[in-house]
Amino acid sequence: MVAEEQVDDGIAFFIRTVAFNISPRIEGLAISNDARSNLVEFVASGDRAMEAGLVEAGMSDAYVARFLELSEDLQAYRDGIDEGDAEAATAAADAAIMIVAGIEAASRNSKIMIADASDELRDKVEERIGFVQDAEARSEDSYGRRDFHLGTDPIGRDVLTQMLHACRLSISIGLVSTGISVVIGIVIGSLMGYFGGWVDLVLSRIVEIFMAIPVLFLLIVAASALPRNTYVMMAIIGCVTWTGSARFIRAEFLKLRNQDFVQSCRAVGLPLHSTLFRHMLPNGITPVLVQASFGIAAAIIAEATLSYLGLGPYGQSSWGKLLSLTTGETGIFLWWMAVFPGVAIFLTVLAYNVLGENFRDAIDPKMRKAAH
Repeated sequence: MVAEEQVDDGIAFFIRTVAFNISPRIEGLAISNDARSNLVEFVASGDRAMEAGLVEAGMSDAYVARFLELSEDLQAYRDGIDEGDAEAATAAADAAIMIVAGIEAASRNSKIMIADASDELRDKVEERIGFVQDAEARSEDSYGRRDFHLGTDPIGRDVLTQMLHACRLSISIGLVSTGISVVIGIVIGSLMGYFGGWVDLVLSRIVEIFMAIPVLFLLIVAASALPRNTYVMMAIIGCVTWTGSARFIRAEFLKLRNQDFVQSCRAVGLPLHSTLFRHMLPNGITPVLVQASFGIAAAIIAEATLSYLGLGPYGQSSWGKLLSLTTGETGIFLWWMAVFPGVAIFLTVLAYNVLGENFRDAIDPKMRKAAH
């Protein structure tokens, strides 16, 4: 039998996670370690009864399978939670939120039952279900209210607040991942352009292999295999998008390696890194700086795409994640969830593209004259 104190701890968790609009991280909640494990045991004990309720309520087999998968995920994360693993705790919180949605969906036909639960306990669970239903009802007509200027998402969280936090995430990932890609591209491109010969041949084939594989495919594979947090996302995008910088640097170094100042560096015996990065790089960095502006825009789109597909960082608001909530759990289309994050992505990407165009015209006036 599921102990009522265990369920109380589970309900307390749901209240703090869903009701108070805080980041869904277990380690940030004011509940005990026992409550964290009790939540897992509560779900594990009741999932079979929940399955029967979902089936009886007419939910599809795919939905039931997904619901049980989330329950199993929550059970699997228990060891990580007990050991204080922040990533496992965050993943468990996400699974718990989805379980609330499953309970709410099944309860619409009043078919849900909790295993061996008392009437008092069922009343408590139904009260929490009613809160989720009220939050969804408010979100269906929330746009334009004085307290929610851009509306709310399917569980009642303010869209404007989430968009502001998502802006910080998108800009950070765009800048840092572009910096990583530029550094990798400079190192590989400088070796290709300076040495030529078999070094250039081998590295050029590696670049071509990366370019032959669709970037989105590489991003999805890497994001699926690696931990989902902000820093890993930055590294993934940076390590996949470096080929453009490498090709620009290679082209510049091929022109510079026979210049007199490079020959002088060789004659006096300067170290290779000094010749490449102190003397040659400042004379060949311009095209890479222009390309970096466009790279930031591309990185923002890549992050939004991964978040939209559910592969973004855990516990972080993202423009792509907001777009994925357009229909919510109810299937009702919330147009403001599509328009405002979409416009934010469009304007940000447009701004960086315009910056890159102007930067290129300022560096090379001949291209500006040719365009006119």
